Amino acid sequence: MKLICSGQHWSIKNNQLHLDTPEGQETVKAMIKTLESQIRQRIYDDICMIDLTDNRKQIMKNGLENSLLTVQDICAKVAIGVINGED
Repeated sequence: MKLICSGQHWSIKNNQLHLDTPEGQETVKAMIKTLESQIRQRIYDDICMIDLTDNRKQIMKNGLENSLLTVQDICAKVAIGVINGED
C-alpha cells in the first residue's frame, strides 16, 4: 500500500479524509481503524497507570459513592486527554 508520492492525492472534505485513488476510501478506513485501536490502547494504559490506592484513608472517608464518582471523573479526564488538570 503506497500512500506517499510526489502528487497530492488526498484532501479533507466535510471533516473527512479522502484519498483520490480507487482503493483510497478503504485505505482511509483501515488507517482510522488502526488509529482508533492505538488510541484506545493508550487510554487503557493511561487509566491502568493511575494509582487509586495512594490515599486510601481519604477515599474511604469520602464514602463509596463519592469515591466511585471521583474515579469515574479521573477516567473521563484521561479519555479526553486531561491528565492532572493539564491539557
